[in-house]
Amino acid sequence: MRLAAIGLFLVAQASAQPAGDSWPMGAAPESRVRITAPRSSVPHAVGRVHHWTPDSLVIRLDPSDTPAPAMASFHRTSITRLETSEGLKGHAVRGAFLGFLVGSVAGFFVADAVLGEDADIYGTSFNGEAVIAVWAGTAVLTTVVGGIIGAAEKSERWKEIGGF
Repeated sequence: MRLAAIGLFLVAQASAQPAGDSWPMGAAPESRVRITAPRSSVPHAVGRVHHWTPDSLVIRLDPSDTPAPAMASFHRTSITRLETSEGLKGHAVRGAFLGFLVGSVAGFFVADAVLGEDADIYGTSFNGEAVIAVWAGTAVLTTVVGGIIGAAEKSERWKEIGGF
């Protein structure tokens, strides 16, 4: 009877343990994380998960992001935000759109400079086909250039992890 009571007590204690003994799935070793911990020596840190314990997370800091020691430990209660990297994302579509907008406006000025009096829409010698051709060429060129620049400009996407 006494053994059964002790066993029941141990089972009840084990089931009453908080879920704080394990870290969120996204914070796997070697995953890239961004941590916000205002009460820590490094309030904002980016690095790779080295290991974790039930009450702290240890990361290898990126030397380019943080001129601090190579490792940093964050107590679980001091972390206000934990995010994992979802990789780099290019901005080709946004760059192409901005390039088209710039090219659309600039195309009329280019047509005026290239065609001279033939681009005078108020005069009698307006050459509409030439103006449209120069405008379209400028818009297409700046769209392509904007797309290339946008694709080259990459930003890192982050996903917040809850439950820590």
